[in-house]
Amino acid sequence: MSLCLKWKCIILFLIREEKQIEENIVNNENISIKEKLIYIENELNEKKNSFKKEMKKEEIIFAISLKSKKVSNNWSIIEENLGRTLRSILNNTQKNFRIIIAGHEKPSINELKNKKVEWISAQFPPPVNSKGFTNDKMKKRKLIGVYLRKGGFSGYIMPLDADDLIHFRFVEYINSEPFYEAFIINQGYLSNFYLNEFWLVDKFYKYCGSCSVIYFSNSMLPKSPRINSKFFSRLTLSRHPKIISHLRQCKVNYKMINLPVVFRCFGHGENNMLFKKTLNLSVSAKDYRTQGEEIEKWIYDYFKC
Repeated sequence: MSLCLKWKCIILFLIREEKQIEENIVNNENISIKEKLIYIENELNEKKNSFKKEMKKEEIIFAISLKSKKVSNNWSIIEENLGRTLRSILNNTQKNFRIIIAGHEKPSINELKNKKVEWISAQFPPPVNSKGFTNDKMKKRKLIGVYLRKGGFSGYIMPLDADDLIHFRFVEYINSEPFYEAFIINQGYLSNFYLNEFWLVDKFYKYCGSCSVIYFSNSMLPKSPRINSKFFSRLTLSRHPKIISHLRQCKVNYKMINLPVVFRCFGHGENNMLFKKTLNLSVSAKDYRTQGEEIEKWIYDYFKC
């Protein structure tokens, strides 16, 4: 065996070992969630040092569809949750992103005054009940796609629920990675604020729509709300549990993110899943066969909202 080949084998072995260590730490049930978040910090610090010169700077669009006030039980909760979501993004360490929100009624919150946040007014009627929630969300998402195409945008789009939280170094992580056509959140946090509990899950993309970051060239975006773009529709308007199979069908080169960088919020009283009765307020870590922890103030050191 040549010396060059030997070094290649050693490097591949070290990469596999490092990946196995990462998986062991993140998946270890004997390690607390706080310890796992500290590990993520160390991991990102190492990546920052290693990839500083090679960082990609594709713009990331956080695309948010906001529920109408007419189908909300408590609009102030909607406003409060959106404010927290926006702050978690705005407090990211790197700023090559924009946040675009499509909705009917514009909330009265200070975060919407930030230059990074853009508002699109939906001109179609809002849904009359929970049966129309999904269609309403996708129509608003499509409005964002049309808006971006008209603006000449090419880059990453992350559909994001209006109450979920983003790790404060999420954008930095995406920037530090080599270019992929998509990133899928494989591990993330679920929560139930009604029970004051949160927990870590694998295959996060099966439980939460805030799970993908996908690159779109301008021509892939929809031309108008009435015209479907096959690629955009398949990857952003379809059911998120099937995102992996859709990426494969579209021959998209993707990477799984095995660091929990998204926090799904549930149990605050305005979740669509609650209205549609697909989840109830008793849901807990036990339902996912894992160990939960109390939601305490320290979690917001990482999801800065």
